[in-house]
Amino acid sequence: MGIKFREDPDLQFLAHAKNEDLQILVDYLTKDKDGEKRFAQELLDEKRFIAPKYSLSEVWDLIAAELQLFGGDAIANQVRGHGVLYKEILCDACDHLSVKYDKTQSAYEIESSVMEDMMEKFWKDLTLQRRAEIKDTLGISSELNGDALLKEILRMIRSEASISYRAAGLLANSFAFALLGRGLGNLVGFGVSRYLGALAGPIGIAAAALLTLFSFSGPAYRVTIPCVIQIAYMRRVMAQTDRY
Repeated sequence: MGIKFREDPDLQFLAHAKNEDLQILVDYLTKDKDGEKRFAQELLDEKRFIAPKYSLSEVWDLIAAELQLFGGDAIANQVRGHGVLYKEILCDACDHLSVKYDKTQSAYEIESSVMEDMMEKFWKDLTLQRRAEIKDTLGISSELNGDALLKEILRMIRSEASISYRAAGLLANSFAFALLGRGLGNLVGFGVSRYLGALAGPIGIAAAALLTLFSFSGPAYRVTIPCVIQIAYMRRVMAQTDRY
């Protein structure tokens, strides 16, 4: 039958995403923790996906459709012929991460709530040096430290687009290092932050530990949660010129 994309305004921007960022999504969707092909994936078997192409943006709808399927129940997906909308996947991730959110908010706003929660969860396990490096990487000039600095970071993720973008890049880069063994490549707008790679270690370890909690109770969350973080980053890349 093949996978079918369900029209979704929160995923349409993927048509304009960078090839390397889409590749991260593809790898999350199709590779298990050992780097082997996921049993449940369908994307790599799609004729249009495996056909010669110039860029993954040509098959962005198939990538999005695969994510929609992972977010839905397998039997329900079979009956309706497609998966669920991204907003449902995002809210479901929030529920399992115990993140407070409002369903009437935009995907952008709910993603920010996820990012704030992750930053807060990982913060307590970071050394003072790593916390200072995060401040430098995010481009925050405040003299605050400790919990006061964390509160300022969380506030700025909500209210300042440039900080939200950098925070998303920091988290997405760390997830990619932890789960795929590589980062995001050229992160435009991060200047020459020498700490980005160093921070990927401790934050990535914490991210991997978090996902381990879902290994048995909800294995699909090992796919959808990293995808949510990656999509949050990609949306903020686009938001440098347009709001999605």
